[in-house]
Amino acid sequence: MKAAYYLFAGLLLVLSQSALCQAQDQKKKTDQDWTVELKTVLVELRATVTDRQGRLVEGLKKEDFELLEKGRSQTISFFSEQRVGPMSISQRVNLANVAPPPRETPVRPRDPSRSLTLFVDTLHLSNENVLRVKQSLKKMIVEQITDEDAVMLVTSSGVEGIPARFVRDRSVLSHYIDRISAWGSPKASYFSPALAADVKRESQDAIEIAIKLLEAEESLNTEMMSAQGLKQMVLGRALEVLSSASFRRTSLLGTFKAAAELMSRAPGQRVMFFFSDGFSLIDSRGNTETQDLRAAISKAVRAGVVVYSINTRGLEPPVETDSARPRLTINTQGGGFDAALLGRVQSYASTSEKESRDGMNALASDTGGSAFFRTNDMNWAVRKSIEDNRIYYALAYYPSNEGEGFRDLSLKVKGHPEYQVRTQKGYLASDLGAKAKTLARTPQQRLFQALAQPLPETGLNVNAWAHHLEVDADKAQVSIQVEIDGSNLNYREKDNRGSLAIDVAGCVYDRTGRLVNSFIEKIAGSVPLENLENARHSGFVYAKRLELKPGYYQVRVGAIEPESELIGTAVSWVDVPDLSKGKPALSSILLSVNSPQKNPPEPQQWNSIKSVKAPGPLVYYLMLYNAASSTGAEFTIQSEIAQNEKIIYQSEPQSVASRMIGKDGKGIEIGGQLSLQLEPGLYELRVAVKDKSNRELRRSVDFLVEPEK
Repeated sequence: MKAAYYLFAGLLLVLSQSALCQAQDQKKKTDQDWTVELKTVLVELRATVTDRQGRLVEGLKKEDFELLEKGRSQTISFFSEQRVGPMSISQRVNLANVAPPPRETPVRPRDPSRSLTLFVDTLHLSNENVLRVKQSLKKMIVEQITDEDAVMLVTSSGVEGIPARFVRDRSVLSHYIDRISAWGSPKASYFSPALAADVKRESQDAIEIAIKLLEAEESLNTEMMSAQGLKQMVLGRALEVLSSASFRRTSLLGTFKAAAELMSRAPGQRVMFFFSDGFSLIDSRGNTETQDLRAAISKAVRAGVVVYSINTRGLEPPVETDSARPRLTINTQGGGFDAALLGRVQSYASTSEKESRDGMNALASDTGGSAFFRTNDMNWAVRKSIEDNRIYYALAYYPSNEGEGFRDLSLKVKGHPEYQVRTQKGYLASDLGAKAKTLARTPQQRLFQALAQPLPETGLNVNAWAHHLEVDADKAQVSIQVEIDGSNLNYREKDNRGSLAIDVAGCVYDRTGRLVNSFIEKIAGSVPLENLENARHSGFVYAKRLELKPGYYQVRVGAIEPESELIGTAVSWVDVPDLSKGKPALSSILLSVNSPQKNPPEPQQWNSIKSVKAPGPLVYYLMLYNAASSTGAEFTIQSEIAQNEKIIYQSEPQSVASRMIGKDGKGIEIGGQLSLQLEPGLYELRVAVKDKSNRELRRSVDFLVEPEK
């Protein structure tokens, strides 16, 4: 897990400097002052009102409300009462992305709807709670999602490659949910951030407890160590605990702010469900840090997002009886059981657990939502949250340009002190939508800035995949494919042709977060006007081969149309094995509409993901490297197809030699074709190759079966 930690930590540091790629590819460009764009904006609020019995109050008018900002009365400029319709769990609707409209297009009024974000804090979830969350989310999308809802799934680590887009297709959501996994979940320990903070302050009592914990949890023999040596050891461990907690919190809240920014463009009611085991607010110095938290809350408030925090720990036993924690046998110097010392350890653990819930509470209560703790029924918490927002009031006002710092908000119903109004509690003046927005001076710079953001830009619908494939045809190890949706592209019509221009860029980072490769290319082309509609439908595909050393890489790619300034970005991951070690290895699985039995296409012509028409054959191709024989006769191959983790097809094991379609100096080419009657939806093709000792190599790839038209 340390490798994963350093990978993500390195990426966090590198990606915060958006000029890294830009500097490498645009050294010759001269600097100019960046422009500043100022816009007049509204502060939007979403409010629910309940009476003493907790029943929703409906039928209120604008004049019934009193709105204060920093104690000063504000004029409510826009007001409406919104109702979300009844659920319809049987109806499936098509994929729907929520993206900002083109600048020339005015925002059109939409029917009331919900834009829901399912934010899963994989940086803090334990492995067992990840499974519980996935089960609850699948139940939620069946029972709670309506035909009026658009849903976006976001994880705090972002390593799963789940696109941050609003969709309405339940099968797509279920497929994304299956990808969720815990990110480097730390081992359960009593060495909590609260204890580490006191150790950092060199509290003698805390240091004594920390030494005993190292003895109990790690079987550390302290008899031969000096008191000063032990002190330095626990001080080092305390710094490690605090640094890890601080890094995870910073990463989490950075992604949270990016998700809130995406939600600000979404229609209707904006609700975020935040699933987490809790996170510490203690920084690496041992102090409570709320600046990042307040900035995240302010971003959500400005985006009109209501947050409901759901603690995924559920009903937990008391700390002293929690079987998930390591058993402690803390003894006195004489060898007897030290009950008093154990009690102090448990007190620190309880303090840390309470402290880890403070951030979740603040995210919810300060944005107008609620926090749910100590419940095993996460679906009930979601259902109650949705029901509590069935009727809400949307308000907006023009804020003052005066004053800095935090602007607290207060909303009341005149003449009804018994009514409870749940709404956003305030925001940072520096986070006003009317703030100066820095724009890069060139489209390429704007594109590289977008590549540095935690979540992808969706002005253009961009998909990207990186896959490993080594062949004799070139020295490259990785193929990158970028697919750009053509529906938003602007074709200039001239001389009976439609022309377009797109800039495509990419950055590749290694495990340490170091930039190892980058590129930017200008793409220009034209089509006859009679083929223009077909070009809009098929979009644009860009392919590139890269030479990379063995290792695990994050690949960020994006595209910008300079004329419209629309940007789209995407992230992919690729693992390049070290073939020089002589161990058997597989390439990525590549899909094609061509038969693998006749003239396999060049690497650039294979897709790492493919849409297949229903019904239609699924053709796959991969390479086996470092086989002992020239035909791979010592290996067997077996394929299976799964949907939502359920296997719906499995082939019989066959000799690799029977599936061999070619060979080059790098390895054996394997191909197959599956003719299956699959219903439209997302599927996963899995291929397993085993040797005679039953050692297994596995690869998988997603594909989409499209409905017949």
